[in-house]
Amino acid sequence: MRLALFASVPILALGLAACAGDDSTRTDPGPQPTSLRDVTIAPDFTFAMTRAVTVRVKLAGTSAKTVPVEVHNTHGELLARGQLTAQRAYELDFPLPRAESSVVVKVAGDERHVAIHDGVAETTFN
Repeated sequence: MRLALFASVPILALGLAACAGDDSTRTDPGPQPTSLRDVTIAPDFTFAMTRAVTVRVKLAGTSAKTVPVEVHNTHGELLARGQLTAQRAYELDFPLPRAESSVVVKVAGDERHVAIHDGVAETTFN
C-alpha cells in the first residue's frame, strides 16, 4: 500500500508540471475594467439563451390522408409530434437554444434538416 502511494506521488508531480503553462506565450489582454461602469458591452448582446422559432410543415398535393409529423432538435431529442394533411399545415411556435441553426422534421418516414431563417423553419413534403 505504501509503495503504491509513494509511486503515485512522482506521477502526480509530473502531471501537474505538464499542466503548468509557459507565461511567455500568453498575450496581454490590456487593461481590465475595475468596475462594471468601465465595461463595454456590444449593442446586440443579450442574456437570452433561447429564441422563439416557428416550425411550419406543409404537405404538397390534395390528399385528405393524415400523416404523422415529428420535430426534433439536432441532437435527436423530440420537441413536438402531431398530424399533417395537405389541407392543414402543421405549425408550432416554441423556444430553441440560440445556438440551434436547424431542426429535424420527420414526416411519414421521410426526414430532413430544415434551416432556421429569421426565426422560421419551413418545409414542404411531397
